Parts: sequence; structure tokens; C-alpha cells
Amino acid sequence: MVEWAKRAVDLGVGEIAESLVDDPHTEAILLFMETIRGAEHLARAARGAYAAGKPMIVFVNKWDQTPKTDLARKDLERIAKGELPFLEYFPFIFGSAVEKTNIGKIFEWIPEVIAE
Repeated sequence: MVEWAKRAVDLGVGEIAESLVDDPHTEAILLFMETIRGAEHLARAARGAYAAGKPMIVFVNKWDQTPKTDLARKDLERIAKGELPFLEYFPFIFGSAVEKTNIGKIFEWIPEVIAE
């Protein structure tokens, strides 16, 4: 086994987002979601980001694998915001990293959320 693999740590997106909330050099956070796992960490991160005045952009990945209807998008957003209420303060972008769908919207949102 490779030496670095013995020291590997399994961190979830919520735990990473929490550390970014505490980082004084971080101005905005991109939350790249595929599922809602570790909801308690994501909830703390979203609450912390809101309290610290750090905007968060939520990119919902794998949109290419779901029905692409407005109703499906609204349902998924409602579920995410129901599980993680503080996400209601942040913009959602639905896309696909594989198909490169809506990736550019992330960069469009960054100056806007930082300016708020």
C-alpha cells in the first residue's frame, strides 16, 4: 500500500464546507452536491456560512441523470432546502460535470454572491 494512502482521511463535503466557513481567506463557498449525505455537517456549514456572511453557491451535479423538468428541479430544491433549511438563502445551479452543463453559471454567480 502507498504510504499516503495509509494516512488518508475520508472527509465529506459538509466537513470541508465547515472548514471553509472558518477560513478567514475564504470569501465564498461552492457546495458541489450529488446527494444529501452527512446532512448535519451540511446544515452546520450552511448556517455558519450565513452567519459569517459568506455566500454559498449550491451546484447540484448529475442533473443529466434525472428527468429535466422544472417540476423535478423544484422538487429536488424543495427536498434539499427541507433537509438543510439554511440553503434557502443561497442560489442553486443544476448541471452535469460530465456533460459540462451549466458549469459556466457557477462563474457567473461568483461575482454576484460576493458583492451581496
